[in-house]
Amino acid sequence: MKKSAVLITVAVLLIALAVNVSAKYDAFAKIEVTPEVTLIDDDTTQDEGGSGQPIQYVEGYGVGYSSTNDIVYFEDVDFGADGAKAMTIFFSYGNDDDSKTALDVYIDDYKSGNPVCSYEIGFTGGWESVNAQEFKADCDIPGGVHTVYVQFTNEKSGSFTYISFDKADPPAETDAPETEAEAEAAAPVVTTAAQTADTGIITGIIALSGAALAVITKKRK
Repeated sequence: MKKSAVLITVAVLLIALAVNVSAKYDAFAKIEVTPEVTLIDDDTTQDEGGSGQPIQYVEGYGVGYSSTNDIVYFEDVDFGADGAKAMTIFFSYGNDDDSKTALDVYIDDYKSGNPVCSYEIGFTGGWESVNAQEFKADCDIPGGVHTVYVQFTNEKSGSFTYISFDKADPPAETDAPETEAEAEAAAPVVTTAAQTADTGIITGIIALSGAALAVITKKRK
């Protein structure tokens, strides 16, 4: 193998390894909320659901004291080759008054991007994670490694302990279209066979006609 080919092969392997190492989470397993989870607190809205507190990790609740615009985000989530078609969040909400907490989910950019899915979640039986329920929403997330942002969008606080995703369906396999050259190569076979049959019929007619003419001529003699 030439030296240049070896170098290219090594470079490709190193890139593949780097991509694999950079993925911190598997999108299709439970992505747990831990004390190390990254949070963004909007300190102007702490009285809008957060009881005057910044958003934070709370043992037994997961995310706690969330308020309007607060964000929980997960970096380097690996969505594989095909991406995801649905997201599940394990969420608890303790207000039994027909109110709902609202969430938007963004991929890579929560400031100018559009949410890939949204939730409105009402009473689940309590605030603790033991009262949490799974809620699923359809989404369309491309393959690759992405950052996932979960943003609270109203003043109704809530808690969650994990998220996960459903794999998107792989692209349907289709037969490669027949090229023009292939079509032209196949066509003469059919045409030649037809021509051969026609030629055989004509030859037979001519032979029979010749035989009949010979009989008639013989009789006249």
